[in-house]
Amino acid sequence: MSNRWPICVNLVTTTAAAAAFAALLLTVWFSRRIARPIQEVTLAAERIAAGKYGEKVYAAGQGEIDRLARTFNHMSQRLSQQISQLEEDQAQLRAILSGMVEGVGGARRRTAHRLRQRPRQAVAGIPLDQCRRPQAVGRRPAALPARSRATLPLV
Repeated sequence: MSNRWPICVNLVTTTAAAAAFAALLLTVWFSRRIARPIQEVTLAAERIAAGKYGEKVYAAGQGEIDRLARTFNHMSQRLSQQISQLEEDQAQLRAILSGMVEGVGGARRRTAHRLRQRPRQAVAGIPLDQCRRPQAVGRRPAALPARSRATLPLV
């Protein structure tokens, strides 16, 4: 029996080492199988954060990882739709606002033109043929009647 003891020890040691190696390979395979879809979801989330909406993740199988991938794809699709809707709404609002600005600008130009056509003297009730523009600030034209000099603002 003394001759068989080293052989049994070698056999047990070799079997244990082979089992440990197989367990290590199995662990690496399972961890990669779980980690790869999670890494894909992470990369897709980074792409969405960078502005590439509508990203999809493809995970085969059953369980939590597949459910995570489907939920992520649904979220990505909804986000893409909402961003598209917001961009459409923004374009419509810009068109409305630009139309409003053009309308206000046109009204301002028309009003300014009307004000230039009606001198301030005519608004004060002075006949247009009696009005002259003052030559210096603070001086009133001499041709104006005395009653209307007080109503004119200084230029």
